[in-house]
Amino acid sequence: TQERKHELYRQLSLAPAYGVEARKISVRELEGMYPHINVSDVTAALHFPNDGQCDPGNVAMALAKGARQRGAAIFEGVKVAGVQARNGRVSSVTWEKDGERGVIETDNVVNCAGMWAREFGARSDVAVPLHACEHFYMVTEPIDGINRLPVLRVLDEHTYYKEDAGKILFGAVELKAKPWGMDGIPESFCFDQLSEDFAHFEPIVEKALKRVPMLATAGIRTFFNGPESFTPDDQYHLGEAPDVRGYWVACGYNSTGIAASGGAGLALAQWM
Repeated sequence: TQERKHELYRQLSLAPAYGVEARKISVRELEGMYPHINVSDVTAALHFPNDGQCDPGNVAMALAKGARQRGAAIFEGVKVAGVQARNGRVSSVTWEKDGERGVIETDNVVNCAGMWAREFGARSDVAVPLHACEHFYMVTEPIDGINRLPVLRVLDEHTYYKEDAGKILFGAVELKAKPWGMDGIPESFCFDQLSEDFAHFEPIVEKALKRVPMLATAGIRTFFNGPESFTPDDQYHLGEAPDVRGYWVACGYNSTGIAASGGAGLALAQWM
């Protein structure tokens, strides 16, 4: 739409201030980069030449390795039972593991518990307004001729497409969210897959078939539904809680946590 075009061009004017290389491209250039899409209604496009993809697991391992090299200690499989405060400031953290219980004295703690962050924050009277929603994507069977395509985002359709080892992965942020975990999220839940709900995702599929027609003849290898945490205004929760000094929050990344992790982590570390 023209409104989206103007919005993108305004954002483009800000990109150099943040060190982001971006430029306007013509519809013909867009077709050259992504020859499989329908551009009949496209009015504008932007290209980010330094955009790319990464493996979330490898990113997490690399960040953990870097932290250890700089003196951090990482303890896995330990339950954080609670955060204690004294005179309006964090004083300690209580942990549990295999029937043992201990206390770590500290005046700073970071709640980065993802979709558990709201419930965990409430234990210390810290409000973290976010909630988990079901989040969907599909992966096709391998398609001949698909190789190193750039990530494609169609903002007016709320969709994204990316090449994944010769397949196309596509997903979206649905206009009408489907909340999950309204009665609480089990502690044992760990990145499990939820039940399929094609009826909820069908409007996205219809848009995808019009935008990338070759999807109509591609087989579907994976239909994934997993929860992600989202905030009411689509902004991160990043900073110190106003009522408990030393209680920091880093969560609510609205399904962009891996992309934001380096910058958000650096900003929070400097802030602290």
